[in-house]
Amino acid sequence: MGREIPKKYIKQQKFYKRKELAWSIIHYTLGVSAGAFAFLAAHTARLNADDASTMAMLSGIVAAVLTFLSPASRRKAYTEARDLMRIARMRYQEEGNFTIAQLIDAMETASQVIRRR
Repeated sequence: MGREIPKKYIKQQKFYKRKELAWSIIHYTLGVSAGAFAFLAAHTARLNADDASTMAMLSGIVAAVLTFLSPASRRKAYTEARDLMRIARMRYQEEGNFTIAQLIDAMETASQVIRRR
């Protein structure tokens, strides 16, 4: 069929994709940083005690931020929301009996997925 999708719908999907990417970057940046600081803190032979304790403290802070922000969970929510919208969009385009109301319902369901996490 190939019906045209409302621009607001497509814009919302793109917004979810950007948010998914942002949370992925935050997740990996914080995770790698915490690991690097912990690794450096463990190598006290090359660092003096003050530097090692600073690295350990930084590792703990970054790990705490990673825990409280829970970027992996947020990224998963945006992925799930975007997948729901993508499937509804494809059904709308290809199935003649899929209505615009069902497309709007998919947007609402996607929003609820994000709000839950």
